[in-house]
Amino acid sequence: MFRVFFPLLLFISISFAGQLEEFLEKVKKHAGLEGSFVQISQIEGFEKQTYEGKFTLLKNGTIKLIYEKPEFYEILIQKNISTTYYPSENQVIISRIDNNLILIGIFKILSGQIPVEKYFSVEEKNGVYILRPKNSKTFKELKQIKLSFKKENLIQVFIEDKEGNITILNISIKKYLDKLKKLDINYPENAEIIRY
Repeated sequence: MFRVFFPLLLFISISFAGQLEEFLEKVKKHAGLEGSFVQISQIEGFEKQTYEGKFTLLKNGTIKLIYEKPEFYEILIQKNISTTYYPSENQVIISRIDNNLILIGIFKILSGQIPVEKYFSVEEKNGVYILRPKNSKTFKELKQIKLSFKKENLIQVFIEDKEGNITILNISIKKYLDKLKKLDINYPENAEIIRY
C-alpha cells in the first residue's frame, strides 16, 4: 500500500544572546547530536496525534529519524533525498524533498546547517526564543518557531504554520557527537521500493 509520509512533511535581525546562542555554539563545536523526541501534531481537520522516536543529526546535513510509536518506521535524509522504510508494509519510499518543509528545516537548524541569523528575526520573551522568517520565500509556510531551553539544552520546539497547524517537539538531547558516523537504513532485499 502506497503511503505519503505525513507526520514529517507537515516542518536575526537583532543580535541574540543567551541560551540560544550558547546552544548554537555548542552544536558548531560537534559533528552532530543524538536524542529522543515526542512529536505532537495538531493539524486542522485531524485529531491531535502523538509520535515518539529518536533522532541523529549530523553536521554534514544527514538526518535520521526513527519513529517508534505509534508505529515503527525509519527516515533517512541525505542532501535532498528522503528514504522512508515501513517494516509493517515491507515498503521503502524514496523521494526528493523540498528544503522549505518546516520540520526538515527545523532539524537542519538544530544540526547547524541553516544559520539562524540569516533566515530569522529572533525575539526573546521570558526565556523563550521566537523565530520568524525574514523572507517570505524561505520557509514560506512557516509563521513562527518557539524554542525553549533548560540551561543550554534545547527541550522544546513549537512550530506554527500560516494555516494555524501546530507541531510541538519535546526534545531530549542524549549526546553530542565528536565525529561523524555512518547513518543508513537496512531493509530487506524483497522490500517494495517506490520512487517519486
